[in-house]
Amino acid sequence: MTQCDLTPAENALRERRIQLFRQRGADPDLAEQRADRLVQRDREGDTRAYCGECWHLRGAVCSVAGPPRRPHAARGSEPDQTVLHRCAPFVDALGMTVARRKAA
Repeated sequence: MTQCDLTPAENALRERRIQLFRQRGADPDLAEQRADRLVQRDREGDTRAYCGECWHLRGAVCSVAGPPRRPHAARGSEPDQTVLHRCAPFVDALGMTVARRKAA
């Protein structure tokens, strides 16, 4: 995805996401790929998320895994950060809501 294809709001959010993914250890190419995929997700209205964009991710560990919030995941689990999925306790680390992502 080129920056010419993005609205100014999409581009600003993409850059913030790249910075977040880089801070969380992703290499530059992977950070850009994930951010581009999230632009597509937002445009499609998809409500799934990467663990890497969640406030609850501490290092590689999900801080809310385990009963009662995520009973299907073991306490202290390291989630697959490459897959978009739905997670009830998800909180966007950048403070975005689904509605705000759609409006971007």
